[in-house]
Amino acid sequence: MATIKRHIFYRPMTQGGEDVLLSGDVWSDGQTPTSQLRTEAKSQHLSCFAGGMVAIGAKIFDNAHELAVARKLVDGCIWGYETSNLGILPEIMHTVPCEDQSQCPWDQYRWQHEVDQAFPDDKTPAEEKIQARRLPPGVSQIDNTRYILRYAGLTGHLIILSPWQISSPLFRSCRMHISGSMADLVQARGD
Repeated sequence: MATIKRHIFYRPMTQGGEDVLLSGDVWSDGQTPTSQLRTEAKSQHLSCFAGGMVAIGAKIFDNAHELAVARKLVDGCIWGYETSNLGILPEIMHTVPCEDQSQCPWDQYRWQHEVDQAFPDDKTPAEEKIQARRLPPGVSQIDNTRYILRYAGLTGHLIILSPWQISSPLFRSCRMHISGSMADLVQARGD
């Protein structure tokens, strides 16, 4: 767990200062020392299972610290749902990572700078990029605007808290006569 906490889990900068975690990406060529690896603040909806995975291990081994990590991972996915315009977490998004895991105040300028870096060919001001792409605060890019209905991502929510909090928007957006489906353009306006 120490390695995954150090190299994969990260705290995103949130407008409300929530102390949450997301799972990011780490790439290695196999030659780079682990101390030099960098976490990419790229969160994928399917990685929301990590909160449940950590929670199960924490409960089996009666580890309160790891259960707190699991809760922050679940809360991170809930933050992703709640900050989205439709209340649905996109399949893949980039967020602004906190530089300090213990204190991470909201920094509007840093968020706008990260948005500018995500779209280097677009020379419009960051505010226009944010509005045109309907980016929620703290999200610098939505790489995949779809939501594919898979319950693996709800695992942590089912283990730690009631799933209804995030399930309601999903059922509204993905309901079909015979089964579930997927939603496209999760950053669409919610009105």
